[in-house]
Amino acid sequence: MVKIKDDGEALFRSSSNEPETDPFVPDRKLLRNDLEILAAKVDGVLGFNLVPTVVERTLKDKKGTLQRFVNDAKVAANFRGENLSDMVDHSEIIKAAVFDYLIEAKDRSWHNFLIDKNAKKIWLIDHDYPMWVSWDSGSVILGTAIGEGIVVLSDEIKQSIQNLLMNIDVIVSQDAKPEIRTIAEGIKKRAEKLVATGILV
Repeated sequence: MVKIKDDGEALFRSSSNEPETDPFVPDRKLLRNDLEILAAKVDGVLGFNLVPTVVERTLKDKKGTLQRFVNDAKVAANFRGENLSDMVDHSEIIKAAVFDYLIEAKDRSWHNFLIDKNAKKIWLIDHDYPMWVSWDSGSVILGTAIGEGIVVLSDEIKQSIQNLLMNIDVIVSQDAKPEIRTIAEGIKKRAEKLVATGILV
């Protein structure tokens, strides 16, 4: 945890000089910081305001990422058993579901997002390697949206997705790591499908 002068707190996650490996998928690099930054960039272009700001920083000679700490929100697992749509606005659920569909989130359990009940808001966190590899839980937010029929995309959301399509190549440069470019291609394909159908399925 790092204190930011006149601007609250942030979580610092250092980058290792050596590639970390995934114990579940041999020879796969974890790319934790790269994935957190990618998620924040995708959210930023969509304009959904779901992922707390993430920036690259050097702290005490260690490179890494700094992510804004959301003081007024709690890990959703604290509210497990309550109906998500009673705690947050439907607009938050559909946006978070679209985001998880686009990135093909595989580990959006109740431990990997925050809820601010007063603001009726969702914050998406923990976009490290489990979120992008084959995992059991999928996205509870996407499941909730589909289960409750919150699947029709508004014109505003479709425009946000179209904006992502126009800017995906800017988000992911040609010199990005191959794994990141592969993920971006998947995001692009799923974005094209959502724009064409207008329905989250």
